[in-house]
Amino acid sequence: GLLRATDDVVLDLNPAAERVFGHARRQAVGRPAHELATWPVDDPAERTRIALARAAADGRPVRLRFRHASGAPLDVHLKQRGPYAPR
Repeated sequence: GLLRATDDVVLDLNPAAERVFGHARRQAVGRPAHELATWPVDDPAERTRIALARAAADGRPVRLRFRHASGAPLDVHLKQRGPYAPR
């Protein structure tokens, strides 16, 4: 998936992200991530943005906890890769 950094709006959701997070692309694109309830209370979006910025700076993956559409906690490892290129 891809979020716009300024407001966490979902710009794209690939099939793998649909499976992992449990949201259909057509339901997610254009909505803020918080509306999809993907950020658990103990790991707010701001902390996630900071972690991803650090990962982009040094190329290391980051371990974060998100929430699946079912409400179950979802531990993921993310690695920031270059700028977004629309499909």
